[in-house]
Amino acid sequence: MNNIESILRFELRPWLNKNLQPDDYYSPELRSNPLIKEEFTPQYKLVFGVSPFSIRTKFYQRLIDNDISGYLNSFFKEIDGKSSNLIAYQLKKIKEKIYAFLKEINELIGRNSFDLSLIGTKICDFSVDRAHKESTFIFHYMLSALIKCYLEIQNRLSAHIHDDDKMGISDIYCRILNKPLPEYIYIQEILTLSIEQENEINARKPEPESTYVAQFAKEKHSAFMAVISPYLFMELPKIKDLNPKAQNRLLKEILENNICYSVAMLSYLGYLDYLKKTYNLSKEMIYKHISKALKTDTRTIKGNCLVLNPNSKEDRYKYQADQFIEKVELDYNYISSGKPLV
Repeated sequence: MNNIESILRFELRPWLNKNLQPDDYYSPELRSNPLIKEEFTPQYKLVFGVSPFSIRTKFYQRLIDNDISGYLNSFFKEIDGKSSNLIAYQLKKIKEKIYAFLKEINELIGRNSFDLSLIGTKICDFSVDRAHKESTFIFHYMLSALIKCYLEIQNRLSAHIHDDDKMGISDIYCRILNKPLPEYIYIQEILTLSIEQENEINARKPEPESTYVAQFAKEKHSAFMAVISPYLFMELPKIKDLNPKAQNRLLKEILENNICYSVAMLSYLGYLDYLKKTYNLSKEMIYKHISKALKTDTRTIKGNCLVLNPNSKEDRYKYQADQFIEKVELDYNYISSGKPLV
């Protein structure tokens, strides 16, 4: 990872005078560095919340992406067919290297006040203090890219890692960076269907008029999973206790019922308390997270969450999640037993 090390420590540091060049300078540099394609099936994707707003940031983004893809391509080829002892040794080395990078980047971000929220707002003016904003983009993007890199390696070598030693995104933030999981996470797990699931979907052969509805449901499911997966939603005890078929039925009920039902079910599953206790999310952060997952406005989620408290003075005529408390528990029990819902 020569480029990443150089950006962080040596010749490619973005604040050096020789690297503070206009976009015209970086355009040919970008073209001369074509994107390196991944030669493996990735399990994660980086969906960064801020688009590169200059050719310079796009150039640095390319250097980072190529470093990560090139390293993973080479690393996976190198360990292919190797002994468990050699794989364990190589894993230890890259783990130490990535952790060192992450800690150094995190310290640099804090020391230089590279606050990502300053470049993520709709009213941001990139022409003001441009160099500082570009560095903010570069180092936050590098941080996310390295986390994704480690997750890809961990996934590939999962059989060689004890379950207690596996790190999720929240573990990396809390245990390596010593900070709570941020509200917005830019790494998403790529959800893939098993052969059995694909065959089942293909066997259905929906009629033309139902194609749009099926596509909409699939997109809604994908969007929901993309938001909740980083928070290990599927690891909740009440969900882990279900078999895969029951889990799919449960997700279908959450996504196809009204928002009041969905909030009540998420509360019954323990997801709201889990977000607070495990990730230290505030109530407002939880409301925003759930609204994003269910594709609705934050106020609707807030109102329905509040009425779950019997002492709340929230408008129970407008927000009715409390009316579904018994219903969601009953549905969950039917789903877990394999019985049809009533």
